[in-house]
Amino acid sequence: MAANLPYGWPDWKIINPNLKFEPPKSIFTKEKGLYLYHRLFAQLAERKQKPALIFIEFDPRQTADLKKLLKEQI
Repeated sequence: MAANLPYGWPDWKIINPNLKFEPPKSIFTKEKGLYLYHRLFAQLAERKQKPALIFIEFDPRQTADLKKLLKEQI
């Protein structure tokens, strides 16, 4: 499974000024950029057959929070 969900957060725009041309919905989401991953992992947890691999794109600063989210939900 592969997912390239929006993973940006409001302060991220300050760090990455080149994002001014991107549609906000394609980049930004709630929960420090992890809202849609939270929903995705919750949906995967409900499946009888879980994917063997999950490939996602994220900001390296989100690594610890994503690991925690995965352990809690899958």
